[in-house]
Amino acid sequence: MVKGFVTMATGNERYYKMAINLLNSYKYFTTRPYKFAIISDKENEYTEQFDDVVIIENAQKNYMDKIRLLEVCPYDENIFIDADCLAYSDLNSYWEIFEKADDFSAFGKMFPANSTLGWYNKDTIGAFGNKIKYVTHLHGVIYFVRPGDICNQMLKLCHKIIENYNEYDITGFPEAADEPVFAIAMGIMGLKTINRRTENYVFLPIANYINADISRGYLEYAFGENEKTEKGMLVHWANVNIDKALYKKEIMQLNFLIKGKEIDHSKINTYYKQWKLEDEKKEKRRRRLENKSKLKSMIYKIIKN
Repeated sequence: MVKGFVTMATGNERYYKMAINLLNSYKYFTTRPYKFAIISDKENEYTEQFDDVVIIENAQKNYMDKIRLLEVCPYDENIFIDADCLAYSDLNSYWEIFEKADDFSAFGKMFPANSTLGWYNKDTIGAFGNKIKYVTHLHGVIYFVRPGDICNQMLKLCHKIIENYNEYDITGFPEAADEPVFAIAMGIMGLKTINRRTENYVFLPIANYINADISRGYLEYAFGENEKTEKGMLVHWANVNIDKALYKKEIMQLNFLIKGKEIDHSKINTYYKQWKLEDEKKEKRRRRLENKSKLKSMIYKIIKN
């Protein structure tokens, strides 16, 4: 049986660069690397660094390409990780977590079929509502895929869900996305999520506090102001944070590490301070534009009334 990690990059070159950063962080922190594949829409200088390359035709070049994981994952067992992630410890421990997982799984929770705690409830997904075994709420950053009959059945079901998606009322996802589509399909087929604490990964956009230093394999975070800090093993940065100071600092350090060079902390800190100032300027500019837009909207409503 062949096991391996998988990531995906389609479209813009930035996604291929992120995929390489993920690959390098994985290799740096493991002493026993598994195969690592990339699913992409083309071969290039970045895909050459992976053990295997899977080319998909007619790529949508957005997160909906992840639906194709059900049919194109190259190994007997696959752990997919979003390209906009970085490892802070040996990710091989994921294999223990997914050892007894269903043929398709993810981190998340399962609620009773009549629950309203997920992205949907059974009364908001049309004819599929009567087939829901439980309401699945999952996180799309990491998926476990064991190709075969179950995944083939799930793929057909996902396409049917996508075809009817505009008829549904999905909280937070007005348009079809991999997370709600997979969640509905899993709820119908009775496929279970892995309900584990978030030390397995950190979704940066909802973290209130983060202290990361990839050179020390150190990752500490908290989601609420009054919550205690936790130790983590992977950060899902989200595409919006890739151009910010902290990610750029971590990648600069990572490039030193994978080349076996001593890290020039003084040089990195100088760049980091400059990047942070740029981030602050961008944020101020964004807020000004946002406030200006709100003001225009208020004036328009006053005039209209």
